[in-house]
Order: sequence, then C-alpha cells, then structure tokens
Amino acid sequence: MRGDDLEVWYFPSKLPELNAVERCWDQLQEWFKYRLMPDLSTLKDYIPRGLSAIIEPNIWPYLTGKDSN
Repeated sequence: MRGDDLEVWYFPSKLPELNAVERCWDQLQEWFKYRLMPDLSTLKDYIPRGLSAIIEPNIWPYLTGKDSN
C-alpha cells in the first residue's frame, strides 16, 4: 500500500528477524508448552501469567537495522 506520505510493509509470519512480535508469540508458546489446561476457566487464569512472562523485544534494530548501542 502506498500514499503520498505513507508506505506500509507487511512482514511475513514466522520470521522473527523481521518481525519483533513473532518473538513474543514464541515466548508465549514456550511458556504454555508443558502446561495442561483442563478447562477454559484454567486457561483464562493462566493467560495473564503467560503474558507477564514475555520479555519485550528491543524493537530499535528492527526499525533501523542497527544495534541500539
């Protein structure tokens, strides 16, 4: 998509080198990997715990192609 002052690029899924959000999904998936969710109520209780375990990625290198140092 392009405009006079806008250019939008869509990142391919499952490519963490280009999309920092993929690393967050990977961390969440790893956190849930060996946890048994016997019912929806248990899942609802675990979701906030899994989300709080995610370490937010440094997006500076993704935006600029350079290290933040």
